[in-house]
Amino acid sequence: VDERGRFLYRDGVLQRLKGWGKDPLGATLCAVEFVGPCRVDPSGATVSDPWGNEHPAGVPHPQAWVQTVAVSLTQTRNTMLLFPAYFTKKAVAEYGIDMGKEIIYAHHGRQQIQAVTSSARAMEGNRPTFVLRNETHHWREVNEGYAMDRVIARNLGKAKDGQARALSITNAYEPGEESVAQLAREAYEKVVAGRVVDSGMLYDSLEAPPEA
Repeated sequence: VDERGRFLYRDGVLQRLKGWGKDPLGATLCAVEFVGPCRVDPSGATVSDPWGNEHPAGVPHPQAWVQTVAVSLTQTRNTMLLFPAYFTKKAVAEYGIDMGKEIIYAHHGRQQIQAVTSSARAMEGNRPTFVLRNETHHWREVNEGYAMDRVIARNLGKAKDGQARALSITNAYEPGEESVAQLAREAYEKVVAGRVVDSGMLYDSLEAPPEA
């Protein structure tokens, strides 16, 4: 976060090999955004890390709306099926978690995790606080991937506090398919080259060197 407590990165991409563990990491972030201390404490309180450094304290989002989005039901299930093991009985009781297959509620519906599949129209107008885009190397124009990506961007822009965020998890994309993953990479390269203004994008990828 910056000196005002605002996130430096509003959008991100995590690109890794198949089987690396992107879904478990994505589910962990979703769980924290759902009921965890995911926003800076407005009181200015701080906490110390193990090395004695002070950091802003975190508080839960009172109306968290977390979405895990994909172009197929199988992809959202990869994430949603992890949550029953993530939330202990103590957590379920403390946060009033109601575990469903496609939507999970906490605190009598004030917070939720929702699975969304290939439904740009249904997503229009939503006000999510965090969106996990799942397997964006499969998101293409022919399967509504482009439309969903545009809707997500518009919805995140409506956040009152300007703090709504998104993360894409993806395998390496197939060049020439013009997937959302490829478009994100090209946008990042334009930022690095200084051709466009950096709007707060984090691109995290482990790759072979060009000569390989």
